[in-house]
Amino acid sequence: MASPSTHKRKRHENSSSGASALLEADESQARASLSAPELAAASPSSSSSSASASVSSQKRSRLEEDSSSTSNTSSAPASAYPINPPPTDRPVRVYCDGIYDMFHFGHARSLQQAKSLFPNTYLLVGVCSDELTHRLKGKTVMSDVERYESVRHCRWVDEVVEAAPWVVTDEFLKAHQVRTKHP
Repeated sequence: MASPSTHKRKRHENSSSGASALLEADESQARASLSAPELAAASPSSSSSSASASVSSQKRSRLEEDSSSTSNTSSAPASAYPINPPPTDRPVRVYCDGIYDMFHFGHARSLQQAKSLFPNTYLLVGVCSDELTHRLKGKTVMSDVERYESVRHCRWVDEVVEAAPWVVTDEFLKAHQVRTKHP
């Protein structure tokens, strides 16, 4: 029977040979991705550590070139979609709506994200009525009054719009003073 120190040494030898096999596999993958001139520069006559260093430096420089060339070109011109800065003299009114049945952490996180869209946000949340929800979607576990109250108790909600419409119209947004365009 082998002594414990011999057993440890064999395990160490096995793990080191496995690591060198992984290093060789990484090198062969790196070489396969290189073009002919890059492959000639990383010749097998040099040691494996210097070859892998040259391969990794060449891959790194190629990645830098790719990232710099893609950052300069964009699919749309900069002036195609101008972004207006948020108003500083008043809060931005943001409207979100939903059923909010069995109000849970995911609902709260989505409302938190809506509230954090702008530095000064007033968040209105519309909750659909039971009549509308049962007709268009299906039965709910909570009643509409329970759903209104559960949303009202969320810390990021400023106002709850009860019996919100299924489809938001311009008239609805105007009635709740939610602007869709800058004046």
